[in-house]
Amino acid sequence: MAQPVCRYLRTKSFYTAEKNDTTLTEEKPGRSFWCVRSVSGIGPDDKVVGPAECDAHRTCFETVDVRFV
Repeated sequence: MAQPVCRYLRTKSFYTAEKNDTTLTEEKPGRSFWCVRSVSGIGPDDKVVGPAECDAHRTCFETVDVRFV
């Protein structure tokens, strides 16, 4: 099942979204991620950020209509 993506999660990797495409494929494990709210690899809740870590259980999480598959 695809995981919802937090609207504040960012990576340096290049990606494009096709019209009506609601998924992002995680092609390169080990990529660097950061949070727009904290401007670092640690979120505003003092936990590490990443596609697997930034989920609905975190208090800072806000979803968008895109999912990692």
